[in-house]
Amino acid sequence: MPEGRLIFSRSIVRNKPYYKWYVSTSSGRRYIPKKDRQFARELAKKKLRTKRLSDVEAELNAIDSYLKKHSEGSELEAFLESPPFFCLLADTEKVPDSDLSKELERWANEEYETNPFYPERRNIPAVNGLMVRSKTEAFIVMLLVSNKIPFRYECKIELDGEILYPDFLIRHPVTGEYYYWEHFGLLEDQVYRSHYFKKMRLYMNNGILPDSNLILTYESLSHPFNLHIAEDKIKEFFLVDTESAKSFL
Repeated sequence: MPEGRLIFSRSIVRNKPYYKWYVSTSSGRRYIPKKDRQFARELAKKKLRTKRLSDVEAELNAIDSYLKKHSEGSELEAFLESPPFFCLLADTEKVPDSDLSKELERWANEEYETNPFYPERRNIPAVNGLMVRSKTEAFIVMLLVSNKIPFRYECKIELDGEILYPDFLIRHPVTGEYYYWEHFGLLEDQVYRSHYFKKMRLYMNNGILPDSNLILTYESLSHPFNLHIAEDKIKEFFLVDTESAKSFL
């Protein structure tokens, strides 16, 4: 990239804006004539990259702040682990309908279109014989299976004409409602991060909202995944421990 920083001056000639470009270096400021317009263009590209990098750093700082806070545990998680409050919220009358249970089991075992991209990266075995892309996903599968929560892994869905493959498409074992679980583990990567923001916009534009029917978990090189977070998500969204609740009533 060329040395120096692009600056400009603006004047009005016959009611039209007129610009002059300059390059600023440690030795001073120098006018860039029209014949060197390509040089000015390269300096503009350099400035654009600098601004983009600044935006990316701001995004990363925001994500890091989220990860630090979330890894320490939230007030909601502490609330859910407090039996005196949880027993008042547990619905002890709600049990899975037998017909719904059969439908959910059938849904979970049906064939479905999966993510065809990079199949060689699905090289981590999960408890039910499913091959997934990371140890974190294998742990999430273990939790879903052990809690009898029906799900599909990387199942094809379409939103606004765009094809997506959420990490986990889940049905609530009591209500049958649909939930989506996305685990983001490469947030340092710029391409991956851009894909993340695009996917989030699609979800929210279609009424799939974080902490409502969209479950989000994160990790990065500096903030490894905390397995208790996945356990808490399962508890928060899908489980009602009726037996422990009854003991406090």
